[in-house]
Amino acid sequence: MNVMEFLADYGSTTKHFKTWSDEYSLEVIEHGVVGDVFSRLVVIFVDKVAVMLGLSETKLSNLTFLDILQNAGVTPIGVRLFAPNSGVSRIEPFIGQIDIKTITNQATKNYLVEYNVSGMIYYRQSNFVIDDEIMTLKEFILPGLNDVLKQYT
Repeated sequence: MNVMEFLADYGSTTKHFKTWSDEYSLEVIEHGVVGDVFSRLVVIFVDKVAVMLGLSETKLSNLTFLDILQNAGVTPIGVRLFAPNSGVSRIEPFIGQIDIKTITNQATKNYLVEYNVSGMIYYRQSNFVIDDEIMTLKEFILPGLNDVLKQYT
């Protein structure tokens, strides 16, 4: 499986990672409110290798998604989003590449620069909806994912 095939699977990335390895963890880099938006940025590790940055954002008025993000330390986001009776839908994601110079979230950009990631990287942007609420998830692929995919797929 290559990166594009991995991103084309719209299921939970956490579920994949936990299926592949018992050594799955994430580190919250940043979370909080800026203006009327709550955001949460995490780096995901598989076998102690950083494989992905995940940036989730929703407006403060989106109470369902705000609750999901604020309580992600108790119940992982994917568990709530992909639960059979959640009522949450994922609108068809955009999959492509992005130049890190054009990333607008400064913490995301800082992390990539700090770990010597430059140029174009793969990413997927998904919108999750329930009723009239929306949450955006941007998943930025780190170089370590290639090694993990080779090992487990």
